[in-house]
Order: sequence, then C-alpha cells, then structure tokens
Amino acid sequence: MTPDLYVHQSLKILGQGLEPHIRAVLKAHLGNLEWTEVLRVLDEDRGKHGYTYDPQDVALQLRMVTERLGNLGFPFSATDKHRTLGTYGGVLRLVRNQVAHHAELSVLDALRAVDTVRIVLDFIGDGAGVSQIMDLRHQVINELVKDHGPDELEAQQEEPVPPESTTGTEEPTPAPERIPTEEDEEVDVRGGVQETVTDRPRGARSLKWEPWEVEVVGEPEMLESLKKLAHRESVRGVIETVVDAEGPIHRDRLVSLVCQAHGAKRATAAKRKKVEHQIGNAEVQVDADGFVWPQGLDVDRWLLARRSTPAQRRIDEVSPVELANALEVVLSRHGSLPMDEAKQAVLKFFGRVKTNKSTDAQLGRSLLVAQQRGRVALEGEQLVSAAVPA
Repeated sequence: MTPDLYVHQSLKILGQGLEPHIRAVLKAHLGNLEWTEVLRVLDEDRGKHGYTYDPQDVALQLRMVTERLGNLGFPFSATDKHRTLGTYGGVLRLVRNQVAHHAELSVLDALRAVDTVRIVLDFIGDGAGVSQIMDLRHQVINELVKDHGPDELEAQQEEPVPPESTTGTEEPTPAPERIPTEEDEEVDVRGGVQETVTDRPRGARSLKWEPWEVEVVGEPEMLESLKKLAHRESVRGVIETVVDAEGPIHRDRLVSLVCQAHGAKRATAAKRKKVEHQIGNAEVQVDADGFVWPQGLDVDRWLLARRSTPAQRRIDEVSPVELANALEVVLSRHGSLPMDEAKQAVLKFFGRVKTNKSTDAQLGRSLLVAQQRGRVALEGEQLVSAAVPA
C-alpha cells in the first residue's frame, strides 16, 4: 500500500474504537441522545447550519475529544492530567486533513500516524483495535526496511512517547477547568440537545478564547516549493484546521501559525507571501476586513465574543464582528453607556486599558458593524443594546 492508504486504514481502525468510547463517556451527560447532537448545538451556536453528522466520521470523533464541549468542558480529560486524547487527537486532526487534501506522505509519516493511533487506542482500552493497528504497523515497518534498510530505519524512527500512566498508585488529577466569571457563558449543550437552538432569541455571548495549539506536520522547505501539489495541499489542510479552531482569525496570525506548523517559527517574507496566497485556494472565506472564517459559516449569526489578553491577541487581531459582539455583551449588562465609556469597556474586555489611533479605528469599525447588524443603536450620546433575535 501507499503511505496515504496506510494512514487511511489507521484512521478507519481508530474510528471503530473511538466512537463507542465517546458514546460511553457522554452517556452520563446525554442519556440515549446521539453524541453528534453536541456538535450540532455547538456549530449552530457558531453560525454553522445544515450539516450532516455521522457518528462514524472520524473527523467528528476527533473534534469531540479535542474541543471544549460547551458547559460539558473537556469530559475526555476529566481524569487525565496529561490530556492524552486532546494532545494526540489534535495531531491526528492535522494528519486526517493532510490525507483529505492528498498531501504527499512518506512511509515514515505513515508510521508516525499509525503509532499515534496506537497510543490513542491503547489509552481508551481498545485491545482489538491495538491488535489491528500493530498488524498494520508491522506492514509499514516492512515497507521502511525495503526503502531504507534496518540501520537507517532505526536512526530515523521517532515513535511518539505516550504520557505516563495515571493508573496504579497515582491518583488521577482532573484537568484544570476554567471557572466562568459572571461575564463568561458556556454553550448550554445539555439544554441545546433538547431543543432547536435557532428557534429561540439569542444575544451575543462572552466566552474564553481558545488558541490553536501548534503541531508541526511539515518541513520549512515545503513552504519554498508550493508548486508541488502535495505541498500546497499540506498548507491548505493546516489553513482549514487553524481557521476551524480560531476563526475568525486575522490573515497575518493565520499565516504565522501555518508557517509554525511547517517548522518555520520565523518565516521569511517570501514564505509568508506564498502561504497567504494559498488562503484563497483553501475551503475558507475571507471578509472585507481581512479576517478568515470557516467555509459555510453564517457571519451574521456568529454572536461570540472571546475574552483574551493583549499577549494572546492584539486588538487589531480581533475581528470587527467580534468587537461588535463584545460591545453588545457590555451594553446588555449596563443597559446603555456613553460612547467613550463603551469603548473603554470593550478595551477592558480584551485586557487593554489605553487606546491609540489604531485601536480607535478598529473600535469605530466595530461600532459600524454593530449598527449595520441592528444589534446596537445610538440614542443621542448614549449607546444602547438593540439586539434582535438571531
């Protein structure tokens, strides 16, 4: 088999074991409801509608074990201080995207993917899956020996190291959970699966911003030779993964993260330009302000304001739409505010105190967006919430 087929097969084996594990972990929260309903609720809250959710889809399974699931938090890391599923699941999401985009994979890449799947299956206690993946691993190693010989293989192989076990005498340590402030709200997953989210009025909500954790899946040299289809597809796959995690994301931040995922922490202007060009070829959408959104997301129904610090995101890295949502959140708690006080409250929301010419321009743009969307109104010198049902 070719390397991509080995990876395809390993992901198929992963899906067979991961789906029943997800179902078992969430049964206490959802009862007999399908776990894919959680993703439907989360996606509708983010403005994504009309998708089909197949529980056998490994891409959806990997989302479940890596993403914050609204007010359920991270249930798959509740007793695992190492966040095994979150960490290795994140790696496999990128691998799966690479395969979907027909990225060029080596046999060594296939071995790493197979080993990562093996760690996940071993962690969830899927003995049958581990047996299947070990058989597949044996086939991949035989391919490597043919290509490189045993000595070179030993020098090249870098098997993932699983976290220390939390079994035995060591007491499991719950994953750290954020304590929501009065200004932070989680998506009501438990309630949402019982009703249709789009049938009830909604206002903008405050959440904690969750940055994408960089996983290196390529080499810097790939960014220099994007004429190769496989290299372009690798870059596009990472673009879509990052946008799905952080979108709306500023184009410059997106380019930096994609470069880092290909091993280039300080990319040259030439590399950055080549990566930026691929944004237009990826399955994402770019708005007039230069922010990149997941494909198919309804921007007018995206009502989240993700609280962050200046060290995490500068104000000019926050979409005017998100700033407009933050303005709505602020006004919903104060009733109305003078223009200057409202701007200061939004700055404080994102951890800033002082303003400058750049932040003034960004806040002015966000006010225009909020008014155009009919969610904020100016009455005399006062800004008031005028949110309408989404």
